Amino acid sequence: VLFPSMEDHIIIGVDLHGEWVENPTRYTWRLKGRETVPIKISENVTYDELVDIIVSRQILRISVVEKIIETTNSVVNDEEHPVTMDIPINEEASLHPISTQEVADYLENVGFHKWSRAYFPGNRYDVLTSNIAESVNAMFNEAREFPIIALFNDISKRWSEKFHERRMAYAKLKTTFVPSAETKIMANKNLGNKLLVYQIDEDTFRVTADNGITMVHLRSKLCSCREFDLDKIPCQHAMAALRHKFGDEYGKMIYEYSSPYYKVESYILAYADPIYPVPAEEFWNLPPEILERVIPPPEKKTKPGRKRLKRVPTIGEVVSKKRNKCSLCKRFGHKKTSCPTRSNIVAGTSNGVVS
Repeated sequence: VLFPSMEDHIIIGVDLHGEWVENPTRYTWRLKGRETVPIKISENVTYDELVDIIVSRQILRISVVEKIIETTNSVVNDEEHPVTMDIPINEEASLHPISTQEVADYLENVGFHKWSRAYFPGNRYDVLTSNIAESVNAMFNEAREFPIIALFNDISKRWSEKFHERRMAYAKLKTTFVPSAETKIMANKNLGNKLLVYQIDEDTFRVTADNGITMVHLRSKLCSCREFDLDKIPCQHAMAALRHKFGDEYGKMIYEYSSPYYKVESYILAYADPIYPVPAEEFWNLPPEILERVIPPPEKKTKPGRKRLKRVPTIGEVVSKKRNKCSLCKRFGHKKTSCPTRSNIVAGTSNGVVS
């Protein structure tokens, strides 16, 4: 979507000065001040580009940006006057200004299969998060400043150590499945012991629980609750069906109806391949076309000052700021070099008086 020509026009945004305040159920924005900030808009700017421009300046949230777009499209641009508008801002703006109904409508329209694991047609394990990426970034905080070969060697060294630790730790286990799977099996067994089972045929069972009736098909490893299908471990309903079919010895059959990926042997095999370090450059065997290729350095202008190492926090992210504490007067807000009572304390110390 392209917007009408807005060359030589500006949008006056509202710059919110304040802080995020933590409440028992949510974060709210406590407003401290306002000011108008001109934003230059080029001709034929797209919606995404306009959002990026405004959000990068930390002016407004997306929900308010959409109101700006609607107003801008309805205004006839005058070459002599910039486009301006009044934007209503609540004194206590919620961290999530979009209403619950709007979110529900959006999620329903895009389809449950795009955000709900229960409706996802493929096969995936649990929920994908960025926690592992954050952990890996923390591992290589110092190494990322190394030369490229040293960086690769450090990465291979760290991962080799981790792989060896995992192999040795799980090689000592006496259980069939990894601990997390064994814990889930035990919990489902305890819940399944309380359920009523009615056998329909050799592998199909109707299980009655407090929350309703479910159908279990052991041969296909399916349950109408979908937990058995997704986790590949018998759910509480499947546990009840196994107990009904195999009797008191059904505990041995649980592993036959579970995925082999949960086995300790499978876990160890995931860390079986060794990781070798990068050899010295004189031992490299490279083809001629690679040796003849010349790669110039990137055309990058180095900015003055010390290089920034910490990432820039995103909009709305709560960043805890550590307050300075003076080592002289023991008060917060300044250091000893700027302490207002520094001269008195230093003078008292030189005279033999210790406060």
